[in-house]
Amino acid sequence: MFEVNNIKNSKKSISHLLLICDETGIFDAFRIIKVNLGSSREIFLSLIYSVPGNYHNPLFERELTILEKRFSHNLYIYILKVEPGKYDSIQESIEAIINSNTYLKMKFLVFGIEEFADYVSGVLRYLNIDTVTNKSKIK
Repeated sequence: MFEVNNIKNSKKSISHLLLICDETGIFDAFRIIKVNLGSSREIFLSLIYSVPGNYHNPLFERELTILEKRFSHNLYIYILKVEPGKYDSIQESIEAIINSNTYLKMKFLVFGIEEFADYVSGVLRYLNIDTVTNKSKIK
């Protein structure tokens, strides 16, 4: 967990969950989005979804669009088209979301192939965010 300005939070504070995934990690990220939006707790979700630049219909694109419209005050989705192995633009997106965050508590989850998850985890460490959960490291 990353605490903005080291401010301690009460149980009732709203947290911001940033999910970062590639096309292999979208299954886990999508499930987490649905579970959190369907729960009674107050949470804000952001998704950075990295897909290959030549994809015309990323997995779950329609479903994510529906959820983003339905939960417009709780969900922000950014589909980022990148070339395989060229993840440099992801850092800019992560920094923009962190810099525009208005919640006291942020959590980060990373899903995807090992190369992607390692890159994103390195970016988060560079930004002084040491607690990152890596899931679905597919080789």
